[in-house]
Amino acid sequence: MYKYIALVLLLVAGSGFVTELLKRQQRERGLENLSPEAQAEFDGLARLIRDPAPEKRAGAVDGLRALGSLEAAPLLIDALADPNKQVALKALAALEYFDYRIGAKGCERLLRLARGPDPEVRADAERAAKKLCDWRAAPLIIAEAERPDSQNRQFLFALLEHCASHVVAPDNAQKPDDAALLQSWKDWFAKYKDKAPADWLIDDLKSPSPEGRAMAADALGRLREQRAAAPLAALLKDEDETVCLRALNALALMKAQDALPAISQLYLASSGARAKACESVMIHLADHAHIQPLAADLAKADKIKIAAYVRLLEAASGHKMPEGADAPAYWSEYSASVKGLAPLAIRAREAKDPDRRNRFEAMKRLKESGPAAVELLLAGLEDQTPAVREEAAKSLKAVTSYYVEFKPEAPESDRNAAIGKWRDWWKSKKTVPPVQRLITQLQDRRDPRNRVEAAIALRQADAWEAVPRLIDALSDESEALRYYSASALKNITKQSFDFSSNAPPEERAKAVEQWRSWWKNGKTDKETALIETIRNITADKSSKIRAMQALTQMGSKKAVGALANLLDDKSFVLSSIAEEALEKLTGKSFFYFPEGSSSGRDSISSAWREYLTIGKRV
Repeated sequence: MYKYIALVLLLVAGSGFVTELLKRQQRERGLENLSPEAQAEFDGLARLIRDPAPEKRAGAVDGLRALGSLEAAPLLIDALADPNKQVALKALAALEYFDYRIGAKGCERLLRLARGPDPEVRADAERAAKKLCDWRAAPLIIAEAERPDSQNRQFLFALLEHCASHVVAPDNAQKPDDAALLQSWKDWFAKYKDKAPADWLIDDLKSPSPEGRAMAADALGRLREQRAAAPLAALLKDEDETVCLRALNALALMKAQDALPAISQLYLASSGARAKACESVMIHLADHAHIQPLAADLAKADKIKIAAYVRLLEAASGHKMPEGADAPAYWSEYSASVKGLAPLAIRAREAKDPDRRNRFEAMKRLKESGPAAVELLLAGLEDQTPAVREEAAKSLKAVTSYYVEFKPEAPESDRNAAIGKWRDWWKSKKTVPPVQRLITQLQDRRDPRNRVEAAIALRQADAWEAVPRLIDALSDESEALRYYSASALKNITKQSFDFSSNAPPEERAKAVEQWRSWWKNGKTDKETALIETIRNITADKSSKIRAMQALTQMGSKKAVGALANLLDDKSFVLSSIAEEALEKLTGKSFFYFPEGSSSGRDSISSAWREYLTIGKRV
């Protein structure tokens, strides 16, 4: 144990060089099951963190941080109250490193540290609070500011602004005192305590304070709140440049394509930072639906902006303007020629264009149209330009998940033979539903390469009906097929049964038998099977996490009751992810209330049960 702790102390010493990406990867690993060895280390560290000796408790905190499991969060939150300063500071640093929600208890303990007598502890706690507390902590922060002995109200008010992305504006107060600010925050909370963050943020887009409007725009962009698209587009006319730029960024994050015409109008009338930001956002949003409005606005543009509109139109259409052409006239004619055409029809035109650049881009974009594009791609294999032929072959493989050896630089006779093989195959398969075609391909032992392609495609298609055939493929002699079939099964079912494609045959056979037994137990409906997984007390943590994430993505209302039952799970990770899933599925979320508050909502799980029971949502 102590040898392990000495090692992790060395690891932690270099943590300042860990990038944000690595931190995110670490948190993702923290969601996975611990190996038996790592679990034993975790259990030992959990005991050691309660040792009477402070140096051992400090070593345990370092060990938990290095072990990387988010299950350590409750232990670290408890350690924030450690009487030893170094233990508390190390726990604080570990929680910052994990950068995960810490709940009401964690926020309350942070706030207590922020009012403590030690200036170093206060400074670290104030920094951590801005990272670890969010809008849910607003009632806790307000309660802290209400304390008669509060000496750090200015920090608390700044923390409230940061967490809620809201700027209060007290009535009749140019320079409000602490009492006025506190009352304004209490009034704000009374108004929004039963609403979602998007509600007050959308209201704040009309705030008299430019800072408040900019802050709300930022937060709505991070939330990807689609209800805010129209109000954010209205902010493009805001006289404050910062507000306008924040609104632009939010619309880009939300991929609000309907806002592009309004952004284009702003671009025509702008210069400097606004114009540059508009161009960047329009490139991000433009697609074929914007060809006509962009062509119309190009006709109004000055010489400097004409070049930008040409780039936008080329990105939206996939069509290159000939060098030396008159841009307004050319794009006016082009937009009229494709008006009302679907993307596939536009790509069909481009596939016959005299300019090889346009034919190449057509082959590249045709894969977005799926099987409907196969005939056009087959024709592209006969193009006079090798690069176009190569791109057509890549897109064909992407669309069909079927591999034919085609060399674009090969002699014409060899190319024609490959094209003939691809045409014959497509003629026999084009009426077969895609998943059924892939299942048949998976079982065709004459073609090992395309069996692997089928397994990869079935994973991408999330094909539940393919599960029994993928289970069969786990016993195949090909390790590649076993590997990709196992990957597909894990992605589709959220189960793994610890199958490893390169394990000894007896271990693989044992895992395959578990797969078969699981499937025979009535797993004919994916949603039901996933709900059963999160209800199953014997299911491992990783499977439950993947099941919850899949049910959230599916928008499963049937899963709400099972998710509510996980809120009190002994696993911190499972209960936290269950809460996140409930928030996304119901659109409801709750503030944290102080321990023992008279609201009767001091427990998030009890608040959820009350909400779900009263609303008869379970």
